[in-house]
Amino acid sequence: MIDKRERCIYCGKEFDASKGAGDHIIPAALGEFENDVRFRRICQTCNNRISPAEQQLVQCGPEALFRRIVDVPTRRRRNRCASQLKQVMGAPTPTHVADLREYRLLVRMVDVNARKVTPVDQIILTDPRGKEHFIQLFPGIREDQVRKPLDELGFDDKWTLRADFIVRNEEEYLATLRNVIPKGKFDSGPLREPGTFDVDGQTQFALNVHYFRAIAKIAFHYYLAHSRRGVRGDEPGFASLREFIMNGGSWDQFVMKEGPQFAMPFGKVGYQSSVTPGHWCHVLAAYEGEKMSFARLQLFVGPGCVPLFHNVKLGVHGGKVLLTEEDCVWAHVYRYDAKPRGQRWAGRVERCSITRLR
Repeated sequence: MIDKRERCIYCGKEFDASKGAGDHIIPAALGEFENDVRFRRICQTCNNRISPAEQQLVQCGPEALFRRIVDVPTRRRRNRCASQLKQVMGAPTPTHVADLREYRLLVRMVDVNARKVTPVDQIILTDPRGKEHFIQLFPGIREDQVRKPLDELGFDDKWTLRADFIVRNEEEYLATLRNVIPKGKFDSGPLREPGTFDVDGQTQFALNVHYFRAIAKIAFHYYLAHSRRGVRGDEPGFASLREFIMNGGSWDQFVMKEGPQFAMPFGKVGYQSSVTPGHWCHVLAAYEGEKMSFARLQLFVGPGCVPLFHNVKLGVHGGKVLLTEEDCVWAHVYRYDAKPRGQRWAGRVERCSITRLR
């Protein structure tokens, strides 16, 4: 293989860009797509620094839930941990709560099916403002493992408690809880009939700046891989964005809802109905204005689902090439195949026609 020297846009060091597959614009944990363009102006060291932020996105963000709903096909070597979500970079995994009308319960997903859940052993605490908090229990749990979350919540005798656990663990749990909360009075919820039921639910996400670093990185590398002006990404106008992607900072000056508006090939129609794709996909778009450039991400658009989008303010490109309005706007759809054709590809990348709204 021919040695192709490149200069990393983040650290400025030269490296051999012919080695390795290059940076996946969409994280590989969301599948690999045929016809995708890899970004090759980032060295392995800098890429590894950003990887934990991408892990937070796919493990702790809404993408973690959609990843299970879609049942994203990935390579076998990546599939080993696909069903095991873990907290990453200070963000917990998504919390799933079922609303049983009389009360709410913490639940967990069954296997990799995001639509099927089962209750977990737990205590449910209600603070003086009426907000519910959940502490999951498990056989063999230690007293300090119960006491720590109680201290973090600021629990006191003004709170109410309710216990919900299966009978065979009741004696063990009550003994532990009485030692931790000697004056606590535990009310049990109403008995539940065994079986499978349809219930309303809610998934809660607690994210931090690293999630938005990953969003900004996807947008930036997508833009650079397709730029009509031939910018490299290490221009001074992108310095603040590069600093944010590498080291964090105030995310809302880069990832925002404001910015160029696009007429996408799907979305809300009036107040009641919506037009959505027949296949699950990700949609990435970019606008390369006369000075400022933006990118837009919508991850996991699918049947009946148009998620929130992210507009990413990229920076001042400083290019002198004059472009037509048509050349300034472009988009790609990362489409999942209904039936994957092989182990490698989860789907394929296709050009998408969009229009910027003035």
